[in-house]
Amino acid sequence: MNGRIRLGIYFSGALLAVLVLIHLSLFSYWFVEGGYYTNMSWEAVSERMNSLLWDAFYLVFLTTVMAHSYIGIRNILFEYITSDGGRRLVTYALALIWISAYIYGLIPIIASAGG
Repeated sequence: MNGRIRLGIYFSGALLAVLVLIHLSLFSYWFVEGGYYTNMSWEAVSERMNSLLWDAFYLVFLTTVMAHSYIGIRNILFEYITSDGGRRLVTYALALIWISAYIYGLIPIIASAGG
């Protein structure tokens, strides 16, 4: 693994850890007395979905998860696949899967951005 890829996996992992802590702390027992929201209403969910701040948060969260997973899975597969053609095929196949999954993950974020 070259230096830029290693830096990318470290940076995305550190950012992912922070984002997961934020996400879990808002819906877990740290900020909500008694644990998870027990009486979460549709209005509360709708209010969060209509917030551009939360849309931006989930966009960064989605992008970080996708980048970290792409780099990690690609590097694991490269340990087993040593031919140039095989590595090229893995790279293109993972990129296609990544783009499809990213678009699928963007759908609720874009849908809620319309407010």
